[in-house]
Amino acid sequence: MAVTTESTLLAWTQWSLENHLHDNAAFLAERLVAETQSEESKLVLASCYYRSGATSRAAKVLEGCSKEPNRYMYALCLVKQGDISAAQRALLGPLAADPDASAPVANGAAGLYLMGMCCIKQSQRSRGIKCAAAPSLLSTASLFPAHCPHPCAGTSRARSRPTRSSGRPTRRSARLARRFPRS
Repeated sequence: MAVTTESTLLAWTQWSLENHLHDNAAFLAERLVAETQSEESKLVLASCYYRSGATSRAAKVLEGCSKEPNRYMYALCLVKQGDISAAQRALLGPLAADPDASAPVANGAAGLYLMGMCCIKQSQRSRGIKCAAAPSLLSTASLFPAHCPHPCAGTSRARSRPTRSSGRPTRRSARLARRFPRS
């Protein structure tokens, strides 16, 4: 079996990432992308940049990619940069015009969760609830936050103030309540 340059670079990049050597991994992944301009190698490079905190560089690498894992990583980068509407478009891909929130989202359950968070940040409450209640998201046990009460769904439980054992509010909480009354 012949060992290719790409397989060697990929193996050393993955080893570097496993050992948290992000700068070394990015260097090797840059060589990998120079060797082969595939979307898979761009995803590896973007992952290196993302893990090292360079989300804008990762987004630049993934710009224009069409495969689902690349679009999901691109959306993650855009959310970190604060460009929520562009992240939604990246998750939806070619189906970006989706008024009834029924289009498939990149990267399955993780993409649905990210879409729900984007909807919440953009005050699209009903769309966020629809994403959060999607069967594929709820059937994925590894996404723990998806199984907790969703922030946009609202809860009937009122915020509680710190109290003493006697049930009276503490002086600090009473002072804060006077300063910042609940509406």
